[in-house]
Amino acid sequence: MKYFLVFGTMMMILLSCRKDETSQTQFETIQNEWHYVLFTGAEAPECIYNREDKIYTFGISTLVVEDNYTANDWCAGTLLAEGTYDYEVLEFDGVEYLFVENEEIGRIRYIDDDLFVESWVSSNGQIIDDLPTYQLEL
Repeated sequence: MKYFLVFGTMMMILLSCRKDETSQTQFETIQNEWHYVLFTGAEAPECIYNREDKIYTFGISTLVVEDNYTANDWCAGTLLAEGTYDYEVLEFDGVEYLFVENEEIGRIRYIDDDLFVESWVSSNGQIIDDLPTYQLEL
């Protein structure tokens, strides 16, 4: 009987232990400082940025864009200009979408410590082949 209680208690402890969801979702929040590192897709040249070139700081409902990119080329004008914007993340059918100043920017996905904004995927389900993906990293 004593062994049964010990075994039963151990099994309950082992079965009740699961990965802490807070560690999984620690980076799965847009509220952070993100470094815009890549513009790809569409029918435009790929743009690769240094970490300090473009910084996007998402607060609770405000996005602050810091633009330190000094080259005067195609890549200077991708995504958002320097400034402060209102934003929100809305969920449709379990998928999150980023809206800035009430304009849909695209679907957002978190992979490792990166945030991908896929403007080619619309919340209404439409796929638009010639729109880009933006990659930001912590």
